[in-house]
This record gives sequence, structure tokens and C-alpha cells, in this order.
Amino acid sequence: MLQLSQVSRKTCHSPHAIVPKSTLRYFQHALPRYGRPGGRPPKTDKKGVGNASAKVASNAALKSASKPRRKSTTKASTKKLTESTSKFDDKLVQLENKFATELFYANAHNRQGARPLGDKNRMNIVSEGLCEDVISRLSPSLQKHMNCDIIDINPGIGLFSSKLHEVLKPRTHVLMEPDETLYMQYLQPLLDQENSKYRFLPSSGVIWANLDKFEKDKMLPKQELLSKGDPRLEQKNDTLLMVANLGYYPAKPYMGFPSVTSLMIHQLLSAVRAHALFQGYGLVRMLVWMLDKEKKQVLPRVVTQRRKSTLEAEIACENIFEIAGSDELVANDRREHGIDLESARMVGRRMEEANITTPSGRVGSLQAEAANASLQSENSTSSVIRPFVKELADLKARYARHEFPACYDANGDPVYVDLDDPKKTLTTRKYALTPEYDRLCKLLYRTASVNTKTARVDLALEEYEEIVGLLEGIQGHDPVATSSQRAALHKRLEEWESDVSMLTGNLASQVWQRLEDRRLFRQDPSVLLWDRRPAEPLKVEATEFFPQQDMCLLDFHPKPTWSIFNARAGNLTNYDDFEFMLTGLFITPTQSIVRGMTAAAPGAAEWILPRCPSLTDPTRGGAVDLEHLSVRSLSADMFREIFEAWMDWPFRPSKSEMLVRLGSQSMSDDDDDDGRFSGIASV
Repeated sequence: MLQLSQVSRKTCHSPHAIVPKSTLRYFQHALPRYGRPGGRPPKTDKKGVGNASAKVASNAALKSASKPRRKSTTKASTKKLTESTSKFDDKLVQLENKFATELFYANAHNRQGARPLGDKNRMNIVSEGLCEDVISRLSPSLQKHMNCDIIDINPGIGLFSSKLHEVLKPRTHVLMEPDETLYMQYLQPLLDQENSKYRFLPSSGVIWANLDKFEKDKMLPKQELLSKGDPRLEQKNDTLLMVANLGYYPAKPYMGFPSVTSLMIHQLLSAVRAHALFQGYGLVRMLVWMLDKEKKQVLPRVVTQRRKSTLEAEIACENIFEIAGSDELVANDRREHGIDLESARMVGRRMEEANITTPSGRVGSLQAEAANASLQSENSTSSVIRPFVKELADLKARYARHEFPACYDANGDPVYVDLDDPKKTLTTRKYALTPEYDRLCKLLYRTASVNTKTARVDLALEEYEEIVGLLEGIQGHDPVATSSQRAALHKRLEEWESDVSMLTGNLASQVWQRLEDRRLFRQDPSVLLWDRRPAEPLKVEATEFFPQQDMCLLDFHPKPTWSIFNARAGNLTNYDDFEFMLTGLFITPTQSIVRGMTAAAPGAAEWILPRCPSLTDPTRGGAVDLEHLSVRSLSADMFREIFEAWMDWPFRPSKSEMLVRLGSQSMSDDDDDDGRFSGIASV
């Protein structure tokens, strides 16, 4: 392989450019290590030479030929030195994507000691195949947007933007790109096309004040900014489409939000409610790329991830679809695998009815399993798929093929034992176990422990659902005739709750989580927007982006806001009351609605909750005992019912009390002006 001195500038920008060791060290987060982004480096042998058999899941091939920099007097010091230097002691790395190579050099190695040409945390889509698959999946729903106007925030290299432009043939396509120096070489050919509909705006779309230029500079001449109270504000505007790339890696906290992306999503959803920014033209559909780990804030897959931001998204949008995303779960939280399979089977039926197909290389593991698995009830077991299950299966298969022994006897001969033999340790205890077999045993013990805990959780769930089923069965009967039976069931429910509270470890929290997951899934429609998806997302690979981290594409479909939010009192709207109530409840999402309302305002639970019949209606996701109904398991309709009762409550906190408790000092009368396009907040 050529050394750096032999590589010309032209070669550096070729699809197979060679990247020097110093550049890799500078920009290490751009490349995956040991099979996945953020993974551990390849193991080294005693001489410090990298393991040549270590495979990288992406197209980047890591080749190591490092040696210890100095001699050590002990084996321990040699090992420590080897481990500390082998991580980045790779001579050369080969990138096989033209766009990734060019961005790598522009951001990290354009010249010695120079600053990057653009924000090196910005992420770009560099795979034409992914763009084509995404456009193909979106094609049926894009027909209504033909010849529309497009607002394109952070187009970057413009690969996805140009593919979308070819399909929609928009009358105006505004490219808002702040890093003009880096990306103009990619965007200029689009601007120079004959009769080009592209318009370039060298401003950051992340800074909301810049969006004022759309109206001031008349960049969307065919769009009409609607005045307050115009009924068209609550209607869909299919003549305008917003596209944004909000992918940043690594993510950095900003203004109390976990990342800039989180802040942007919050403000985009707030704009829907306030009819601000481009939502002042009507309800505008939004296609947003982001780091895959960021999607759980608005599109969680399990009840434990349901937060205040999730509810705000459900209120602002009738649907949020994941068009493409990683096949890996974004967090350690899991729900029952039976529910996931049943949800995937329902989606499979919807795809079949709509004649939606997925390319073979884009099929996720859950979609494939649902297509092949035998039918089973979603509550047949509370087991979940743990990350170590695949590793255990691989080790067992390797051991069955005799790829590694349990140990070696005194003569150095391999020893194999039956894994199902309860006395297998008697054979191996006097010899040192091989690392693979030792890991296999630990995973077997862990599986047995998990199975024991799962059985205890299953028993608790079965008993609870039996009790609740009996209580629901006598709800419509004569209260006097069923009083004794009702009392006995409530006593049994109290005993069950006491038994659950005595469970060790985190088993009690698992029981409550499983109950909430089942309650959310069984509602019609399901509470989680994830379970309402019309199709499974297309599977993406980290190598299709740069930096090489998984991204996802979310499709936001805004809906009219609740009419109760539009009423005003001075310079405050009813949404301020809702924000106050919601903030108090979601301080502890796991608390019951009874405790949450009591903490929000004294006397609120006693007055408001009896006026909300959905909370105790099992067919609408309610619970017989409101102490068993957590804040995070309430649907958007339930919150609307609670809020309407809150606004009728004569003793609700005054506006000044809310401002004090929320930490705000005052609200300027300037908020009453009609300058809705000036933005919600400035970043």
C-alpha cells in the first residue's frame, strides 16, 4: 500500500482514497471500529500486532502493523503499553465512498494545522442507493406534493435533496446551507442547471430568525402567509414541503436539551401549535433526518421511553412515520417480544393490503422474524429479547461444532462435556477453562436466572389480569347485588399489590412496565405511534452516512391543534395552563395519575379525576384502580379530557402562580403582535 508521500491530491479525492494514521487519530469518531460504530478496537497479541482477522462491518478496512514504542521489563507493562497504543496505531485506512472520502479530508485533513471547512459534527447521507430506496418508499405519498415548494434545511452535499427534486419537480426549492465553503462545490451544479428551480440561501436553518427571510425576501412567491384566525391555518398545505437534516454526531447538550436536534424538534412541533414559521402557510409536512438515537424522544417503542416530548408530538401530529432507520434498538429498554411480533405481523398485513414491499437488503430482523414465526398471542409470555441471546446461540453452535473445547487436560488434549449434564463441572473444575467456554457458561447461568425471573413476572401478570377481568365483568351489574364479590376482588387486588411490592430486585418495576406496555398496545388505536406504522422502516447501514453513524428519517404529519388551546387570557393562552399541568405530571412519569394531580395542585385529583370517565374505562385504556394508571401510560385523548376538566376547575392556579412555579418572571405584551414568522426562539 502506498505511503502518504506517494499519494497525490487527486488520489486523496478518489472513491478509494487512502487515509493516513494521523488523520484517523484526529477524526476517530467518523469511522467504526471492530464491527460497529463505537465498538472496541481489535485485540492485540503479545507483540502488539493487531489481529488481522478482526472484521469491520462497514466498507472501511482497518490494517494494523504497530509495535511497542519501547521495551518493557515486565509482561504486564508490555501488555498495558500495547493496549494503550493499538487503538489508533493503524497505518492507513481505505474509504470506499467518494463523498465520505471528500468530506473526511475537507473536515479533518484539508491542510496541516488548518481549521475544518465546515461543521465536522454535521452528518450527511452519502449513499445513492439509500436515497433511491427511500424515495421509492415515499413515492405514493409524494404524489400530492408534485410541483410544490420545498424548504430544504442543511442539504449538505445535496444527494437526497437532488433525488427528491427529480421526483417532485418543484416550482421552488430553497437550499438553506450555512457551510457554503464546504458544500458549494456540490450545490453549485444544481443551481447552474438550465431553468433551475433551486434557490440558495447561505443561512443556518437552525437559527429561527433566519427563517424570516422566506417572507422578507419573497423566496416563496406562490405561498401566502395566513393571518391569525384564518381557518386555513388548520388545513393541510400540500403545496409546501419541509425537508431537514438535523443529524449531528456526537450530540451535544444545548439550552437544557440533550442535543441541538432535540431543541429543533421541540421548536418544530411548537411551531405547528403556534402556526409559526413556515407553519403559518398552513399545516406543512416535514421530512427530518436525524441521528438514529434521537428518534425515541418523539417515536418511542416502549412505554419507559414515553416522556413529555412524546405527548407533545402526539398532540401536534396525527402520525409520525419512521421511513428508514437502524435495525438496532436505540436504548436498553425492551418490551415483551410477543407484543413486538404481534405488532410486526399487523404491520405486515397493512403492507400486504397496500402492496408495499421492502427490498431484500432493507428488511429488518423483526420484520423477517414476524414473516416466518408461528402465530402466538402477544401476552403468551413476558420474556424479552436480550442482547446476549444471539451471542449465546453463536457460542453454543460453535461449541457443538467443536471449534473450541471446554478445557485441556494434563496431556494437552481437548476436553468436551455435555452442556446439559448437571455434573459437567466435576470434569472441568480441575482444569483452566478456555475463554470461549467460560463465557458460554456465564451466559447459560444468566439465561437460567432470567428465565426464573420471567416465570415470576408471568405469574404476577396472570393473576392481575384475572382479577381485573372479573372486576370488569361485574362493572355493569347491580352494585348492591355484586357488592360482596366486588369487595372480595378489591381485597385480592390489594394482596396482589402487596406481593408485587415484596419482589426482589427490579421485578416489581418489570411487572408494572409489562402491564403498561400491554395496556398501550391493546387500545384501538394503539397509544404508541410506532405501533400504528403503515410499513416497516427500511434498514440502514452506518456506512451509508458520514460520519459513519446510523441515521433515521422521520415523516411528520401535523394535525389541527386542540381548539381549547386557542382561548386567551390577556397575553397568555390556555396552552400555558396545559404546559404547567404537563410539566408537573411528567416530573415523575412513573407516578400514578392520582399522585401526579395531587402534586400539581392541592385538591386537583379529588375534583378533576372523577370528571374523566376514560380513566376508568378499560376499553379506552383505563384502569379499575387509578393508582395503577401511571402518567406515562395515558393517551393523548385522556390528557385532553383531564385538561378540559382542569380548565373548568374553579380553584386552578392563577396565571401569576403558574409563572412563578414554572420559573418565569414575566411575559411581555410584545408577544401579542402578529409577527409569527419571527420565530419561536433563537438558537
